[in-house]
Amino acid sequence: GRSQAFDFLYEQWKQAPWVGYGYGAGSRFLLIRFVKETGLGIGSAHDALSRVFCDLGVVGTLVLTCALLAMGIEMFRLMKVTSSSPRAHALALQLIALASFAVLNCIVSSGIAEVPFPVLITAVGAAIARRQASRELQCRSVPSKARSALSLRVSVL
Repeated sequence: GRSQAFDFLYEQWKQAPWVGYGYGAGSRFLLIRFVKETGLGIGSAHDALSRVFCDLGVVGTLVLTCALLAMGIEMFRLMKVTSSSPRAHALALQLIALASFAVLNCIVSSGIAEVPFPVLITAVGAAIARRQASRELQCRSVPSKARSALSLRVSVL
């Protein structure tokens, strides 16, 4: 059943290769048609590749790939920036674990096209970790008398 579904989705993708059929089409619209035509009961596209290409097409797949690459680059930058701040570095490691889990989970279960929410959470967390690291670096570079006033001001923020 799955290999026939893959072949069916591939043939359908060739009909709209650039923009696909829209978000969710790989598991809904097209496979409903597949079940009606073949009688095989497949409820969703069980491979990430055919689902992403049918849903998003080449253009959407490139956008998704760019977003995932940008997230990966940001995670490596975050690791570098937070290396001198134990708290921010721990948060960065947790964000990398969250991002890795979200991407792998979407690939093997729901579909890679459903990554945006975890990516958003990761991006917000990365911004928080960068802010924390820059505040700690700023506090280290200020003389000791001014440091207490600055840390009081930073903790109020």
